[in-house]
Amino acid sequence: MVRKQKEISKTGNMPALKIPDVAEEPKLLSPKIQKLLNQDLLEAAKRKQWKRVGCLLDGGAKAEEKDGGGFSALTYAATEGQSKLVQKMIAAGVNVSLKDFASRAAFIKAHVGGHKETAELLLDAGKLGAGNSRVPLPPLTREQEEVVAEIEESIWNGELP
Repeated sequence: MVRKQKEISKTGNMPALKIPDVAEEPKLLSPKIQKLLNQDLLEAAKRKQWKRVGCLLDGGAKAEEKDGGGFSALTYAATEGQSKLVQKMIAAGVNVSLKDFASRAAFIKAHVGGHKETAELLLDAGKLGAGNSRVPLPPLTREQEEVVAEIEESIWNGELP
């Protein structure tokens, strides 16, 4: 039998129900509910409902779900230059190297769309393990940093797709 915990309200007259602190409990979603959340996130991103996308991400939706064309919520957000949402997806561990049907990553979509801030977020996340790794990579050598700088410069100058 479960007992309801009661606290006395500030007025002292009415008992108030104690609300558990949900921040202390990890989010455990059934696979079916997780799939529905992911699909809802993808649909909201397709429709450019960015506030809804943010709420769904806060609710535990994952941005890796793809539609028939291979587009993910990350792809849609990057295409529209939604830097804050892209950052939120990266922080949640989305794989930034996801590709669409034409093998284009979200970085390319952001870059082609002229969304420099979003493209840089995705590029930086890719350098740190493509967003799918919580383990930091060892620092780049000086030679590796020079190669990365050359590639970045080529991309921003329009020399690479």
